[in-house]
Amino acid sequence: DTYEDSPYYEQLMYIGDTRLEMLMTYVGNANDALPRRGLELLDVSRQVWEGLAASRFPCRGRQLITSFCLKYILMVHDFGWWRDDAELVRRLLPGVRGTLDRFAEWVNADGLLEAVHGWPYVDWVETWPRGIPPAAVGGVCGLHNLIHVIALRAAAELEEAYGEPELAALQRRRAERAAEATRRAFWSTERGCLADDVAHGHWSWHAQIYGVLAGVLTAEEGIAAFKRAGEGKPFVVPSYVGRFYLFEALRRLGLGGQIVRELDAWQGMLDLGAVTVWEQLEPTRSDCHAWSSHPLFHLPCSVLGVRPAAAGFARVEIAPQPGELRRIAAKVVHPRGLVEAELEFDGAGACRGRVALPTGVEGVLRWGGREVALRGGEQRIG
Repeated sequence: DTYEDSPYYEQLMYIGDTRLEMLMTYVGNANDALPRRGLELLDVSRQVWEGLAASRFPCRGRQLITSFCLKYILMVHDFGWWRDDAELVRRLLPGVRGTLDRFAEWVNADGLLEAVHGWPYVDWVETWPRGIPPAAVGGVCGLHNLIHVIALRAAAELEEAYGEPELAALQRRRAERAAEATRRAFWSTERGCLADDVAHGHWSWHAQIYGVLAGVLTAEEGIAAFKRAGEGKPFVVPSYVGRFYLFEALRRLGLGGQIVRELDAWQGMLDLGAVTVWEQLEPTRSDCHAWSSHPLFHLPCSVLGVRPAAAGFARVEIAPQPGELRRIAAKVVHPRGLVEAELEFDGAGACRGRVALPTGVEGVLRWGGREVALRGGEQRIG
């Protein structure tokens, strides 16, 4: 009936977990009844708390998680691109609009979110009590502001594809204002990174990750910031769920090939005898936690690079970032069939193999600065 974060510990449909689980469903399962059900239930949950999606639903207890409210918008956007159901997306758009209007009430005179309601959780990291980053309780938190920008940009794309052009323009203006205010408050020229707080006393990978995804950092700045964060302290490192967004940012920077190396973090579970993915390494409290299985999404969709190139998956993009891999083969579910690719790469920069798209579907292969038009059916590459 619903998704759940784990079969034992909580057994609840949390937004932060479910967004990742839905993406894995789109990639591997043609039956999308469960994502539809999840989105509809979360839309209903807005009646429970302040017009915002409940962090977990159905559930007897009421709970609001600030970042999850914004990531609900990303869930709707995901569905709008990975599946072809304009009617459902349009039914969900009022909730997207209402969520952002509610967040607009928490924007201060400097154009920044401040003292937002709910549990300001972002990620389970050791130095953040209850997953709460610096300044998030009653203050101005860099991470919440960055996620807000991402949500505004996603809403603009939804309005453009499924809603009202005027509202698309509004959300785009809001996003640009929020991005400018966020950069002004959290960018450190000295460090070449984004801080977690306006006092620039706290630093994390998360700020650089969300900065890339929000477009607050340029690609060059993002690469430099990742290099700086990789040098170690004082940069807080993301957990398994946080690495989903790390992998998204690596892909955005053209560094998707690094994802394969980052999977060493999952080896830590295997070394401890795991047979299912955990919420976190020891001390773990949930030894079967679905959000940690997101490499099932990123390997075909970030490393091989199969993604929707338009709303409703009307067009397909294949943009491989193989890194050190010399061969990649995968199948990704499309609303009209399967996208199949078997590609080989050599040190000279060549890409060869075969690609098959569903009948009547077109797309593009991006490789080495070139674009190759793809048509429905099977075709040779290289």
